[in-house]
Amino acid sequence: MSMLLKEKLIKSEDPRKDARIQTIQASLIALELKNELEIFKNWNKIYTVTALYVCFPDDLGPYEYIRAMDTAFGNGERKFNETKRLRN
Repeated sequence: MSMLLKEKLIKSEDPRKDARIQTIQASLIALELKNELEIFKNWNKIYTVTALYVCFPDDLGPYEYIRAMDTAFGNGERKFNETKRLRN
C-alpha cells in the first residue's frame, strides 16, 4: 500500500490531512520494525530478494523513515501531533 507524503498525489476531500495520516502510518510501521529486530531482519531478507528481481524502489522505506524520525525527534519520545514540526 502506498503511503504518500505529497498531498498533490492524493485524491480525496482533504489531501493534506490524508498525507499527514499516511506519513504517520508509515512512520509507525518503520518504528515498529526498528523495535522488533527479528521482524526487521525478516523484512530485510524479503526486501533484498525482491529488489534483485524488480530493482530497488524509488519510494521511501523503513530506513528513510527511521532516519527522518531520528532527525526530527532525536532519541526522545516520538509523538505525532500538530505541534511537533521541523523548522527550516
